[in-house]
Parts: sequence; C-alpha cells; structure tokens
Amino acid sequence: MIVPVLNFPTDPTEQNSFSDSIKRAALLGRVAVRMDSAADAEALEKTLVAASGFCEIQIFPAADSGSFSDDFAFSMLNAGASHILVERLPDQSTLPADRIQLLENGVNSSKDCDPERVADEWKAGNDWHVDGSDETALGDLIANTLFQLLSSDRPDGLWPTVIVDRLGVTLGLAYSNEESLRTAINQRVGCYWSRSRNELWIKGATSGATQSLVDIRLDCDYDALRFKVDQGAPGFCHKETHSCFGYERSFPEVIARLTERIDGADAASFTRKLFNDPEMLRKKLLEEAGELSEAETSDDAAWEAADVLYFSMIAMMRNGAQMHEVFAELARRMNRVQRRKNKLEQ
Repeated sequence: MIVPVLNFPTDPTEQNSFSDSIKRAALLGRVAVRMDSAADAEALEKTLVAASGFCEIQIFPAADSGSFSDDFAFSMLNAGASHILVERLPDQSTLPADRIQLLENGVNSSKDCDPERVADEWKAGNDWHVDGSDETALGDLIANTLFQLLSSDRPDGLWPTVIVDRLGVTLGLAYSNEESLRTAINQRVGCYWSRSRNELWIKGATSGATQSLVDIRLDCDYDALRFKVDQGAPGFCHKETHSCFGYERSFPEVIARLTERIDGADAASFTRKLFNDPEMLRKKLLEEAGELSEAETSDDAAWEAADVLYFSMIAMMRNGAQMHEVFAELARRMNRVQRRKNKLEQ
C-alpha cells in the first residue's frame, strides 16, 4: 500500500504541530517519517507519543544523517513507532527482527502487499516515497492505487462501503464508485454514490450531519471498503440516530447519556454532582479502584470495573478527553519493545 513519507521539520515551531500532519497523511493507516537530524530525536519522540496510536508510523533515518543506532531505534519503538525502515542493519544489532523493515533501493520490501494486485506505481518502486505535504498529489496517488486494487462483482460496479466511527461502532452501509471515492479522499469527507439519485452524495451537505474521513480500509478480497469517520450530530441515520442499526449499548451511547445528565437541569443528578465536584470525583475513583483490586469473582470484578469506568469517563469528560483517544494511547503502548520498571518496582 502507498506509504507517504514526511520529512520531520527542523524548525521547532513546525515540530509542535507535526502530529497533525501525520494524521492527515496517514489516510490508509500508515506513514513513514524521515529523520534527518539526530538532534531532533527527542522532539520526534514527543510527536510519536501524540500520533502513533492513531496510525502506524514507520521511522526512516536518512542514510547519511548519522542518526540511526540501536539506541535511537529502541527509543523510537518505545515511543510508539511501528517499524524502523533501514537500508542496512548496523553491525551487531540487537533490534527485534519483526520491527525492522529493510529497504531495497528505497522501496519497502514489506510482505503486506500482494504483488499481483498492487498498483503499477508500487511495483515500479517509483512512488513509494510520496511527499505527504503535497496533499493533491498524495490524494490522487492513493485514489489511483485503490482503483487498481478494487474489484466488484456487482452489475453496477459499485463497492459496498461500511461506515464506522472511531471506536469501530457501525454507523451504516453505503456504496462507492471511482468518482465518490476520489472526492472522499481529496476532500476528506464522507462521500458516497447515491443509487436512488444516481449522483454523488456528500453526507451532511443538506442535513448538516457532516462526516470527516479519518481512514480507509479494504477488505481481504478487495471488493469492499470501510470508512472510519468523525460523525457530526445528530448521527448517520436519516432517523437522526448515531447508527442506522438502532440503539446500541456502546461507549458512544453511554457517553451521550452522561452528557445529557451533566448538561441537564436535575440538581440531584449524581453524575452532574461528580462532574462539578472534582474532590468528590477523586475520592470515588480511588475508592472504586481499591474495590476492583480486591475483587475475587468474575461478577465482582465486572461490577467494580464498571464503577471504575463510570467515574473514569466523567474524569475524562471534565478534561475534554475522548474514548477513542484512550484506545489510541493503549495501541501506542503496544508497540513498546522494552519494558520500563514502574515506580513500585524501583
């Protein structure tokens, strides 16, 4: 798959917002960052912590920069990088083999790609290194690559497109063709093909329930798409619900219910009291965490964990954190290759 390459900026003022550039470029879930200066390693680590849970970030140390070493690679992997891309391994490397990808003439030799199905650009090795800052060129290349990968057994040639939110909750089913997919990629919106009107359908253009496109995935047969989106209120469905599949006890629904109670006028609401009283919330968090640590049965553990999650979500909401950010942080931590001792072990 296409892997855009971003050059890590040497200007400190640009480094602060570089994580946003990564998220924009990684529409297909992966981006490589070229590291040209070893002096910027600490700043790059901070970027990885901010962005790596949202997509795979491969670090590409420039061959002549002198920045690549085992220590550098370990620090990047522990900060959340998925792989280190190298043209040659250093002598006596202690790096884990499954986290290193060798490059051949600047082309990623990963086995992730089916060589019989992938685009001509990839097979020729000419466009692996795509400047992610040129969004028009990047969008066109992503679209053209997907068109060569995708197939359809439908008489109308459309591709079924499953739409999910950032937590993976299914919002609905739509259909895509080349025109709608290219529009979705270039404008970063939820754009589909309306079969009833036989025209482009940009979600929210008339209803106001807009979608921002987060990423795109193909299924294993290359005949269906999945769009991950940020869905605007009141939701994807024409019945003004979050999902076309009706009410579901999902995290988004739980958070919506908590929001209603926090914003409501009921002064007796326990949720509202907790939100407005940080000291009470702190005590309840500590209390419930202690009870969870002492649980001895599966029922008790589930009960106490629900309490901890409830109070944790209110604490998150007080600080503007979202559940998908929590999952992204957990995903980032899964990339670590060295375990650091926690304070209780030192």
